[in-house]
Amino acid sequence: MNNLTILNLILKFRGPQFEWELTNKFIILQILCSIFAFFCRFCLARIFYDEVN
Repeated sequence: MNNLTILNLILKFRGPQFEWELTNKFIILQILCSIFAFFCRFCLARIFYDEVN
């Protein structure tokens, strides 16, 4: 079993790459996941609560 980290998952699917390339891809992944999380939070909050600030 491989080391189960997000960095190793990126390396597994994208193959070997320079550290700066891996860092850039990881940062982009974090930004996209954060945007998705905020979107889910505000959409789901409207379902469960009457008023969302």
